[in-house]
Amino acid sequence: MSVSHPLLKELKNYVLTLTKDSQERNEILDDHPSMLPFCEVLEKIFREGLLGPVFTPFGATKKDYWSVMESVYQERNSVSSSFHHAVEAVQKSQRVHTQQGRGRLFIRCALFKRCLHVPVESLIRCGRASSLYDRCDSVIGHEILAEICLSLLRQVSLIKFRLNLRNACFLDETWLLPLYRRFEFVPCERLGVKFGFCKSRVLVVDVEPNSVAAEEDNIEPGDIVDELYAECCYGMRRGRVSALLKLYQGMPIYISVVKCHSATGDLYPPAIPLLESLRLDLAQLTAAYQSRAAQRRRLAASADRLDRLPDDPEPADEKAPYCAGAPVTYLGAGFVGNRGDVTVIEMGVENVLRNQPQTQQVQLVLGEMGVTLVDRASGEVVRKHSYTEIASCGRRNDRLRYFAYVAGETSCNMARFFYCHVFEALDEQQAKDVLHGIAEGFRRTHFAV
Repeated sequence: MSVSHPLLKELKNYVLTLTKDSQERNEILDDHPSMLPFCEVLEKIFREGLLGPVFTPFGATKKDYWSVMESVYQERNSVSSSFHHAVEAVQKSQRVHTQQGRGRLFIRCALFKRCLHVPVESLIRCGRASSLYDRCDSVIGHEILAEICLSLLRQVSLIKFRLNLRNACFLDETWLLPLYRRFEFVPCERLGVKFGFCKSRVLVVDVEPNSVAAEEDNIEPGDIVDELYAECCYGMRRGRVSALLKLYQGMPIYISVVKCHSATGDLYPPAIPLLESLRLDLAQLTAAYQSRAAQRRRLAASADRLDRLPDDPEPADEKAPYCAGAPVTYLGAGFVGNRGDVTVIEMGVENVLRNQPQTQQVQLVLGEMGVTLVDRASGEVVRKHSYTEIASCGRRNDRLRYFAYVAGETSCNMARFFYCHVFEALDEQQAKDVLHGIAEGFRRTHFAV
C-alpha cells in the first residue's frame, strides 16, 4: 500500500506556504489567501474515515470530528493546557450551535494556541486512532500516514496565527469568514438603529441619518449584530437588545457586527437569506455597498499618489498631504484648576498666550469619539481627547481667532484636574466651525457647551 495521500500532499503545500509567509510577515492573519483552503484540508483530514454513528435518545446521528476532540479532552492524559483551553473555549462559545461549527471553531482556536498536533499525538500514543478511524480510508487511522500528518501539524504549531476568534457566528454554515467590526460609540440617548430578528440573529434594518451609528457608515443596513455589551446576540430574545441599551444608558455603547458584504461591496452569501427574510432590497444594498467600496479605493489610491509626491519646496500649509481635519496652530495647554466649565476658558486662553507658547502646526480632527490632534509634518498623533473628557469649549470675545477646549485627565464628571488647550485658527470663521463641531459631539453625549 502506498504511504502517500492526496490530502497530505495538499496539507504539505499549505504548510510550506504559510511557514514561508510567516517568516516574512511574522504572523498569519485571517485574510491570508491560503487560510480558507488550509482549514478545509484540515477538516477533511479530521473527518475522513470516522467510524460509527453516535446514538442519542432521538436516534442515531452522524459522528463528526468534534466528538473526537472532546474525547481526547475528557481523558486528560497529560494533554497540554493549551489544548484544554481551546476545547473549553469552544464548549463555552455561544456563536456555534452544531457539531460542524464547533469543530471548525476548535481548528481556529487550536491554530491560534499552536496545539493542533496535540489530539493526533494523543490518539497515536494511546493507540486509539484505529478504533476511531478506518485504517484504510483515513489519514489518522493509518499507522504511517498518521505519523506523517503529525509531523506536519507539529510544523504548523511553529507558525504564529493571529486570528479573530470572535468571528465565528457563521462557522456552522461555512468556512468563508465575513468582515467583522467592533465599535465603541459615545454615550447617547438614541443609537439610531432599527433592529430586525431572523433565524435567531439580530440584524440592522435601518440606520437613522445623522445618528451616532451612521457616522462614517460605521453601522449599515444589513449588518448582523454579533455582540452587544460583550453579550452574544446569536439566539438573543427580542426584548433583550432594548433592555441592554436601557440598562447601560449614559455609558459608552460597545457593539460588534458582522458585515453582510465583502470589502468589494458584494453580499456575503450566508447573509442573503436573512436579508431576504427581512425584505431588504438586495439590489439597493449591493449598489450602496459597492459605491462606498469604490469610494474607499479612490481615496486609498489618492493617498498613495500623495505619498509618492516628491518633496515640495512650497510651505507645508499649502501642499502637504495631511489627514482630514482643520489645519490650526496648537499653542499648548494651561492648568485651570479643578473646574472645567466655560467660565475658565477666558483665563485659560490668556495664560497660554502670556507664557509665549511653543506653537505646533496640527490637523484638528473631530471624530465620532472625540478630538484628535495630528502633527502636520510627521503625521503622528499629538493628543487625543474623547468628548466625555472635554468639559467645555469656547473663545474670547476680543480674540476670535483663538479658541480652546477644557479637558480633564478622565471623564469630566470624575476628573479632578483640568487643562485648557488653546488653538489659533486661520480665521474667525474656521474657529467658529471647529467649536460648532465640538458642540455637536457634546450634543450627542449630553454635555453642555
